[in-house]
Amino acid sequence: MAANLVALFRVDREWTEKFFLRNFDWNLNAEEARATWAGFLWTPRLYVPLLASIKSQFLTTATHYTDLGQLARQYANLLTYVALETPEPFTKKELALATSHLPEDGLARCALSLVQALDSAGEKRVEYWKNRVRPYLKDIWPKSTDAITRSVANSFARLCIKADSAFPDAVSELRPWLSSASGGDVTLHEFRNTNLAKRFPEAALTFLDEVLKQRSFWLVDDLKACLREIREENSNLQNDVRFERLARYMRERGG
Repeated sequence: MAANLVALFRVDREWTEKFFLRNFDWNLNAEEARATWAGFLWTPRLYVPLLASIKSQFLTTATHYTDLGQLARQYANLLTYVALETPEPFTKKELALATSHLPEDGLARCALSLVQALDSAGEKRVEYWKNRVRPYLKDIWPKSTDAITRSVANSFARLCIKADSAFPDAVSELRPWLSSASGGDVTLHEFRNTNLAKRFPEAALTFLDEVLKQRSFWLVDDLKACLREIREENSNLQNDVRFERLARYMRERGG
């Protein structure tokens, strides 16, 4: 029943609210709630009237993340999309508090959901960044340093890449996180193919300088191509200490 709850809710909202939705309440029966949430999260749907009816239970589930097992990431996805797309009747404060209760794995999944949501916006990625993702990062995302993990940093690096023409703004917003990214996870090849280094040389240099601070293995040819594009678009940047460091890093690896 929980897996088909949206259809059930639409057919008979009064009966569903009276006899079924209480099964989502962790305080009434934790085992029953776990099973009910598992059924719902098997094929979760962002249906606002239903979520409004289980608002308190939905937010409380963030504190039961580990109880959901393999479906916990589905909850993190749904929580992120609620915050991005249709926050009402949820408040930003409520969504921020719930998100802050998620463990490291849950936050990593939220960060990945941001990348997927921005990428899915297609030609409207710039608008989606400005109107959805950026406000989410400002109002919802935890400010604690505990949220700065390698996995999150890697997703935020990809978020910059996906921002398209909003790349400079994304780099400026996410810069404090980027230095925790690891070279083995962030795709430099993907960055090279976006042509962002040529379009935004200053922001590109900042981006590369931050994500390469871990000094992990990188595709030297891709780094070389990015630095060449930066230099061609703004020759003054080749005298920047960040450019010099990256060039030295590249030479050390045979570039």
